[in-house]
Amino acid sequence: MKTALLKFNNWQVKARKVKVRPEQILVLSPRCLQYHKCPQPVTTDPHSCKFCGKCQVMDMVKLCDELGVQLCFATGGGVAVKRSRDPKIKAIVAVACAKELCMGIVMTLPKPVFAVKNIFNNGPCVDTGVSIENVRSAIESFIAEPN
Repeated sequence: MKTALLKFNNWQVKARKVKVRPEQILVLSPRCLQYHKCPQPVTTDPHSCKFCGKCQVMDMVKLCDELGVQLCFATGGGVAVKRSRDPKIKAIVAVACAKELCMGIVMTLPKPVFAVKNIFNNGPCVDTGVSIENVRSAIESFIAEPN
């Protein structure tokens, strides 16, 4: 059921054809994307990543820097909702499990949230992954063409 809701949400977001400047896009990612033994505090600063390659934090940081969008590794739903309510944020790409995505979409209405489910490599909430291509596609769907 949650997967169907996420597919419907993403269809609806695409149909709205929201276009914003890159700096108005927030990519929210769960902390569990980070390697569980990593000492780097990416939740306070994603750029503290040492790019060791043991997880996809490096890929997310590089992608968001390349596209000029904001990136937040949230420690929980409360942090994610707080960041998404910033009036400067006009569109959100959220990476999480289906349960968290469904709750987050409701909590951030009416802002458009493109949902990207994470991949459970080692079970839920530990060393998860994500399709970087899907994240890129979601971000690019929001970026307005320069005048």
